[in-house]
Amino acid sequence: MNNFNNFIIISKIDNLKNVKRALDFGCGPGPVLQVLLEKLGYATDIYDPFFYPTQGFLKKRYDLITCTDVLEHLKNPLATLRILEVLLEKGGILAVTTLFHTSAEDFISWWYRKDPTHITFYSQKTFRWLAEHLNLSLEFSDDKSIGVLKKSAS
Repeated sequence: MNNFNNFIIISKIDNLKNVKRALDFGCGPGPVLQVLLEKLGYATDIYDPFFYPTQGFLKKRYDLITCTDVLEHLKNPLATLRILEVLLEKGGILAVTTLFHTSAEDFISWWYRKDPTHITFYSQKTFRWLAEHLNLSLEFSDDKSIGVLKKSAS
């Protein structure tokens, strides 16, 4: 639970105002983040294609969407992010974790890429590109593993 607490603090999720509904997208088998977000007073839905596959979340809108250690597993992350962007309310936050790659020279030996389920990789530059191609702005990045994107309020 410590990593999730750190994510909440570093991404400043715990300081958000006016969050009524949140979605933990790709929550995995134990929806730990859901419990932590609900302790903050955020009504939180969960989705995971293997463990919680009900897709009722597609009919709702969210003030906050979290996506922790999911993007690296997606074959078409831009398509998924476009869906998540549509689900965000105006001014909503998309908070993501995935280990950032920082150096092209080290990619071959990088331990993270050796996981066969990790098929797409990201950096802060990637998150800036994603923000440009979606209706989002990059609000925060820790340059290691956390990106916080915000949907335009207009």
